[in-house]
Amino acid sequence: MALPAAVYPDALWDGNEQSTANDGPADTTIAQGADHNEIAAELQEVEKFNREGTLRAFRNDTGGTLTKGTLVHISGRDVGTDLPTVTKSQADDLLTLAEAVVAEDVLNNANGNLATRRIITGLNTAGFSVGDPVYLDASTAGDFQDVAPTGVNYGQWCGRVTEVDASTGQVEFNISRPAIPDQIGLEYAIPGGDSTLGLKNKGVTAAKLADAVQDQIHGVNITAGAEAGDEITFTIQALDADGNNLSERILVHFWISDVDLGAPDNDVNETIVISASYPLIDPAVPASGVRHEVMTDATGKMFIDVTNTGSVTRFLMATAGGSKVDNQTATWA
Repeated sequence: MALPAAVYPDALWDGNEQSTANDGPADTTIAQGADHNEIAAELQEVEKFNREGTLRAFRNDTGGTLTKGTLVHISGRDVGTDLPTVTKSQADDLLTLAEAVVAEDVLNNANGNLATRRIITGLNTAGFSVGDPVYLDASTAGDFQDVAPTGVNYGQWCGRVTEVDASTGQVEFNISRPAIPDQIGLEYAIPGGDSTLGLKNKGVTAAKLADAVQDQIHGVNITAGAEAGDEITFTIQALDADGNNLSERILVHFWISDVDLGAPDNDVNETIVISASYPLIDPAVPASGVRHEVMTDATGKMFIDVTNTGSVTRFLMATAGGSKVDNQTATWA
């Protein structure tokens, strides 16, 4: 790295000139030369650091060769060498984001070097442009791509392309922490969910939060018995998010309509009976043409007796907690 000659003349830059009595303070001239040599050496070290960064030894136990430019994260330690081991990184999981780049090709069961900042040549950068950012790839472990991953993936910036070629391409890597623009600032665990998902520092995104909430939505299953003396008994069973029967009390809404998934409607010939075992929240008395709010028993179950005179087909709809809706049809002969 050369400095401008106008600022640092060659004689002064070399620091080798000998002063005479007419040259002024001899020690000053020599000292100035020595200072500039020190500066030049420091600048050369800075340039070297910018190109090579700080290398860290590691052990490749991945089962195959790790080629230079592969993005990895520390995943263990080799007992024999006491060196860290690595796994290829991928942008689809916060725990597998890149911590370093492999500095040169490393065979399996061999030692190599990692860097967080390094210019690496001999890469395939075809399809990129000089100056393009490179991001950790979301689909191919260890690879990089030219656009930030979207959706539930993490946009981890890893450097820039400095030369474009299919075989002699060059990337200046500078591994950074990922940008998570849609991170949700939760400081607590999602009830009933994965505690690692529910913490802000564990990378909760809007999409992941939506998935977690969806996993907590209850459903119901409705069955209808056979008609007996104009009466048909409907059984409503509350379900958990995985479709299993709940074994706890839960609030259920149900209504009856002439139309499948229709609004509540009134049938003057219809009588609805709900056992006292299931507290009726609203309305106070069962009635046709309204939506009922009822508490199940301790097993998440309730029975509704519906009587109709004459030939009619009716649909009973129910939902647990105002979420997923199930429906069941029954026909009175």
